[in-house]
Amino acid sequence: YSYEEKNGKSTEDYLKNDSLTNVAISGFLAGTGLAFLTSPLIMIKTRQQITGDGFRKSFRDTLLRKDGRLNVSGCFVGGFYPHFICETVGRALYYSIYEGSKRYIGSVKESRGLD
Repeated sequence: YSYEEKNGKSTEDYLKNDSLTNVAISGFLAGTGLAFLTSPLIMIKTRQQITGDGFRKSFRDTLLRKDGRLNVSGCFVGGFYPHFICETVGRALYYSIYEGSKRYIGSVKESRGLD
């Protein structure tokens, strides 16, 4: 089934009339996933900068406990919340501003017959 058959709307309606709130929520969710995936890397990078150690040592010290088990608190708790706020709010704003600008420029071009 095409989008038109499922929803009774054209693809153009979807592209131009999807609310910016939906775009912001999508950006927020993308930032959430990004924060979970990159938080351990940020912790490793920070440890490298502070100690001057190489990547492998920083990786081991950040992600593994002394007994070799995964150190979940070292990966996600230490700097996760600031990183989470930065990524989620930043992505929501980024995508909303991008989509709003794209729509505005498209409407100006359309009104001037430049399409």
